[in-house]
Amino acid sequence: MSLAREEGGELDDPLTHRVGYHLRRCSSMMMSDLIRTLKAVRMKPAEATALLTISRNPERSQADIGKLLDVRRANMVPPIAKLLDLGLIERHHVRGTTQAIIVTPEGQALADRIDELIEQHEDGFRERLTAAERAELIRILIKLRGTEPLE
Repeated sequence: MSLAREEGGELDDPLTHRVGYHLRRCSSMMMSDLIRTLKAVRMKPAEATALLTISRNPERSQADIGKLLDVRRANMVPPIAKLLDLGLIERHHVRGTTQAIIVTPEGQALADRIDELIEQHEDGFRERLTAAERAELIRILIKLRGTEPLE
């Protein structure tokens, strides 16, 4: 990919053939749009993701939710604390010292709204690809994500 310059000819982008470069650029673009979209409900992506995941997996522990999202235990604390403070989720004992997390009715209503907002957010990106291209992209991303880091 080259960019025309007013003076001195064209610029050569040395990263245009790098997979990581394009993944990062796409990720940044999508994350910026998601942050803007979630402002409508005053949620950050981590909080919205936690709420959606809890709403789809009731009666599970915070550790279970963190494992599913591949988030370290310490990094789960802030979004869970905010959701608790807002009354969107509750904890209750299920066995021994294990606590399960459930969404409150208010939390479920917000999770449903967040799901709609994320769907609208993704529609703008999905429209750029055919159904076959989307399926292939998801297959490739899952394949890349499932590999061990290169040493």
